[in-house]
Amino acid sequence: MQIVVLGMHRSGTSSVTRILNLAGAWFGPDGSAIDANDENPRGFWERRDVRAVCDGLLGVAGRDWWDLADFEASRLPEDDVAPWALEMTRIAAEAAEQGTWVVKEPRLCVLLPLLAPALIDAVYVHVTREPIEVARSVNSRDGIDMSAAIALWERYTVDSFNATSSARRLLVRYEDLIAEPVAAATRLIEGLVELGADDLHPVPEGDLLAFVSKDLHRQRASRAERDGWMNADQIRLAERIDDGSILDPGAPATMSPAGESTLRLLADARRSEDLEGRLDAESRYLDVEVARRRLIARRALFAIDAADELLERYADSGAGRMAQRLIEARQTVTPGFTKTVNGPIDRIRREMRTNRREIEALGRLAPAPGSASALTFATGHPLIRSTQAEPPEPTGRPKVAVLAWDVGHNPLGRANVLAEVLSRHFDVQLWGAQFERYGATVWAPLQALDTPLNVFPGKPFPAHMRAMEQVAGEIDADLIWVSKPRLPSYALGILAKQLSGTPLVLDVDDHELAFFGVDEGLSVDEAIDRPAADLEWPFERAWTQACDPLIGAADLVTVSNPALQQRYGGILVPHARDERRFDPATVDRAAARERLGIPEGERALLFGGTPRVHKGVIELLAALDRLGDDRYRLLVFGTRELDELRDRIGDLDRWARIIEPQPFADLPAVVAAADLSCVLQDPSHPVSRYQMPAKVSDALAMGVPCLVVPTPPLEDLIAADLLEVWKPGEELHERIARVFEDYDDARARALRGRAHFRSELSYSAVGDALVPVFEALIADPPDLDPRLVELIEAPDRVFAGQDGIPITARYKPRKPRRSTARHAVDRPAVADTVETADSTGVGGHVDVYDVVMFWKQNDSGIYGRRQDMFLDELRRSDRVGRIVHFDGPTSAEFLARSYLDSLRHKADQRRLVATETMARVLHRRDEPGVVRHTFLHGGRFTSRLGRPPRWRYPEHARSVLANEGFGDRPLVLWAYPANDDLPRLIDAIRPDVVVADLVDDNRTWYEAGDEHVARIEANYREVLARADVAIANCEPVAKALAGYIDEPIHVVPNGLELNPEPSNDPRPAFMRGMTGPVIGYVGNLSSRLDLDLISEIARARPGWNFVFVGSAHLDRSILDLDRLGNVHFPGVLPYRKVRGFLSHVDVAIIPHLDNEMTRSMNPLKAFVYASAGVPAVSTPVANLVDLGDLMTVAEGPDAFLAAIEAHLARPRPHPDTERLREHSWQQRVETVFSLIDSLPN
Repeated sequence: MQIVVLGMHRSGTSSVTRILNLAGAWFGPDGSAIDANDENPRGFWERRDVRAVCDGLLGVAGRDWWDLADFEASRLPEDDVAPWALEMTRIAAEAAEQGTWVVKEPRLCVLLPLLAPALIDAVYVHVTREPIEVARSVNSRDGIDMSAAIALWERYTVDSFNATSSARRLLVRYEDLIAEPVAAATRLIEGLVELGADDLHPVPEGDLLAFVSKDLHRQRASRAERDGWMNADQIRLAERIDDGSILDPGAPATMSPAGESTLRLLADARRSEDLEGRLDAESRYLDVEVARRRLIARRALFAIDAADELLERYADSGAGRMAQRLIEARQTVTPGFTKTVNGPIDRIRREMRTNRREIEALGRLAPAPGSASALTFATGHPLIRSTQAEPPEPTGRPKVAVLAWDVGHNPLGRANVLAEVLSRHFDVQLWGAQFERYGATVWAPLQALDTPLNVFPGKPFPAHMRAMEQVAGEIDADLIWVSKPRLPSYALGILAKQLSGTPLVLDVDDHELAFFGVDEGLSVDEAIDRPAADLEWPFERAWTQACDPLIGAADLVTVSNPALQQRYGGILVPHARDERRFDPATVDRAAARERLGIPEGERALLFGGTPRVHKGVIELLAALDRLGDDRYRLLVFGTRELDELRDRIGDLDRWARIIEPQPFADLPAVVAAADLSCVLQDPSHPVSRYQMPAKVSDALAMGVPCLVVPTPPLEDLIAADLLEVWKPGEELHERIARVFEDYDDARARALRGRAHFRSELSYSAVGDALVPVFEALIADPPDLDPRLVELIEAPDRVFAGQDGIPITARYKPRKPRRSTARHAVDRPAVADTVETADSTGVGGHVDVYDVVMFWKQNDSGIYGRRQDMFLDELRRSDRVGRIVHFDGPTSAEFLARSYLDSLRHKADQRRLVATETMARVLHRRDEPGVVRHTFLHGGRFTSRLGRPPRWRYPEHARSVLANEGFGDRPLVLWAYPANDDLPRLIDAIRPDVVVADLVDDNRTWYEAGDEHVARIEANYREVLARADVAIANCEPVAKALAGYIDEPIHVVPNGLELNPEPSNDPRPAFMRGMTGPVIGYVGNLSSRLDLDLISEIARARPGWNFVFVGSAHLDRSILDLDRLGNVHFPGVLPYRKVRGFLSHVDVAIIPHLDNEMTRSMNPLKAFVYASAGVPAVSTPVANLVDLGDLMTVAEGPDAFLAAIEAHLARPRPHPDTERLREHSWQQRVETVFSLIDSLPN
């Protein structure tokens, strides 16, 4: 029995808990209690682990013990609750092993609806105290106002009594306990004994009085004081406690409106205090940051002055003067060479002096807007800073995280478009790294974002990998949209998906490789073979090439234009704009031109993008120079990229009107101020072939004529006659002049473009099209493609151990050793004897191996599957030294969700899977010679508690083997495909022998064409390519998979236990009361079962009991037969209890369908039945072995019934041990070792 002590803080719950502990209730292991202190000198009697669970649940809700205004525990998202509920289940299961136990934690009062399912056979003890005394104590301890403290008492009291309304419970008043400790304790213990806690005993008076004494009764108050502090509803609640009517059924307590309002005021006041403290800390941070920048500025000025002095000396030297004369001569004799007044040294010195002035200014100023320090709000994580002081209030809408690879330059632009397109339908946040190579500030046009932006420092590898792992755990989203296939954003998205399972969408708006002058990607192995110096930064060429072939591995690909769609597939998401901002009717064009310095009558051509060579900025300036018309000017943003082109521009800069970079919010006005927008990309440049310039969307949105060069991404818009086109062979200056000669025609074309924008390129149009696609992904997120795991592992393969973390270095695919020629299927002869020795045997083979086994699921030890039986026999074998067994990796979040889901369904294995997995994690399933492991990787929440990411599984496996002392014997890795982790595990561990054990053909679980089939096939191919020995459980599986390996697949069927321990288990509780024959089945209750057959035979024999032991979590159809009355579904029994069940079964059955799935199976249950000595009847399915009198095959309902009746009529057969020996697991293990022994040394 579990005793749960409930009550508001400062109510006397510690005293009651200690009394129950003295009476025999177990509290917890040594060291589990929270330490005593001055406020509770005799101990709180609260457990640290239970406190952690409660604080975790309150934390995911953004609450604290005092922050409970409008709090309803039942409204917390199930995914948030799951890991903490699982932890409470573990605590309860451990404690239940000690008999009656007691737990006390005031926070349970408000969290009981979430945690009650985890408690076992619970009885609740409510401890109450005069509310004025409670309030004064809380006020004294925590400084909380009396009215607010009373409101908290009300919340805890209402929630706790309501949560236990249908449970067994008692009421203890603190005043009674202090006045008469012995009498009150006696009543409490006697009451609990009556409720079933019969192992409690009276507490010796001396022990009791040593703990409970009147000196503990501080903050005294009387009921008469209630009127001065409590509202009418609160007084009535206190009176119901006084007279005990609070325990009456059907009379729930309610929170008073005034109390709720007081709690809101308390929360607001506490948050204001917290914000004030944070702002004070931020102010101190800014002071330090400004001082640091000034120091850097002084150092930079010193370096500039020193360099300027050296250049001046050089210019005045003979060599410098000679160089200047040579430059002037070249300018004179070279046709078309731009003449400049000064030489290159003069230009360098002039730019240095300009930079010097800027640095001096920076040294005097506070940090620039948009810099990391100007994002003045911390997030609770030391790496991340945000543009918002407080996290946005949840709206209940789905959450989307948009990831940019860098926030300091234009990649943030596309990411922001994606975020704003979705913001009308989802709660959206932007995330990105800040790499100093691209600036220490947020990209200038977007320094006033509406969307919350979360920034973390960009670092070289391996530090950046560690940073991304931490940041990924902070991303709380239902969908992740990665902007650009660059490693800093793509890897972050992959890590976030790995933690949370959320869908991963990848957006491609450029051919990224073209920026590096290449067209083809690299495999991950090819990329990491580059010199380490080329791989130090995550945005470099090799990493970008490694991302390109994996674009299609995302759950969904979006592209910005048809050219990219043709290359990468995906759905179109064009460069959209907000139709509410990009509206010509809302812009004062004249005022905009005046602000930009455009005189009346000037023909302003806008070059609105980043000035780059392939975008035609130099050609435009040269065309205006040829026109020679002073009415023309080219508006160009004065960016770093423009400075880099200064030498090539030369004197042409007279035609440029350079304007300061503009905030994105001002972009509509800048576009409207222009007479012609020019987007002249070089069609021969590889970037232009795939780039849809966002400036075309800007011009269309504002109804401004737009001049373009034909490129593939623009073909559709050109065909629709929405753009001005500069065709090959035309002179650019003539084409520009022609636009203005018939400007009315250009304006009409631009207005048609505006209409196209509204219907195709506006946020409204694009968002409406995306919403159903993204909602469908959120509802059914695909699994993570294993190829992406290889990508995020790659940096650590290159930089292994450089950050102090021991990581497997550059492992390559393992090449197996094989000795036999290929043929389709092989049935090896069984070895007659097995040599055992401490060293190599006389036959030249190794006698003793260590074994590591990797199972593909999380159900080890539950069903007695093939791998369980092999493992058990390997443990007994003289050929095996030590064994480490791994179940499939999982997360606490997944286990908790599974556990909670299983509580809602009958015959569901997931509760047992969760509890058994936790038992493995705690090493409660270890045996002599066998250590069992399950890798618990980090999920959305547990990653923040330090759990490692899933992709570290191979590293974890290696460290486990090292810790277990593996390495002094040859190692056999026993693998069960299909399992996506196996190739990486094999390559990381590099065992001496790989045994691939093929259990069924997993492809048959899915319909033809299902995406899972291709993944399973790829996994079979990769695992078998690394295998030394391949075995299958039946001939059809061996034949079906023979094409994946150039060596034979040996048929080693399932087996049985010879001479198992006889079962003396009593009849299980679910069988008590059954009369008549018991017909039993053990196994998964899935689509392999012939439901029509089962229904007919059950209806035909209503006096028989048909008991189906197993899980229906994959297919619940069979549960409909429960209505027949003689068909029973007790759920899952662990294998260790199955033999006890079978000892009470008269006849076992295998009522399987004959289909593609069952034809690739070797029914293990036939061997289990035979081992238990239970006669069985099976439908005529493939791969049954001859088990003599123990097995009858029958087809159709009549024959099936007749076969059962024949077995019922005969005495139960005794298994023929000698006949069954050839089918034993011992013989199967010997067969496998004979295959291993045949390998070359």
